Amino acid sequence: MRGIQSAKIYQVGKEYRRVADGFSRSITEERMKCHFSIVGASDGLLAEAEILRVTLEVLDGLKLGAYSIKINHSLISRGLLEVCRVPEKLWRRLAKAINNISKVYLTP
Repeated sequence: MRGIQSAKIYQVGKEYRRVADGFSRSITEERMKCHFSIVGASDGLLAEAEILRVTLEVLDGLKLGAYSIKINHSLISRGLLEVCRVPEKLWRRLAKAINNISKVYLTP
């Protein structure tokens, strides 16, 4: 990268995607995309924490009301299991179970 060690990239713009419309046809959808990423070496989970901070600032600034953010990061999951003193031999099974929770859809 010509001497650049790291970079923060902010992108806001239109994105076009081809999607099925339910009638065996493909249509193009226009969406607004906001993207923030940090490229290069980082100090542990510092980059992830900064991305989360930026996300919270944007969502709070939009005043959308209540929202939830789902985080799927193996190091964070491992840290939570460690802090909760879960035996290491159970980590793999628990991580798999936790990962599957987000794939279950419940209707009230």
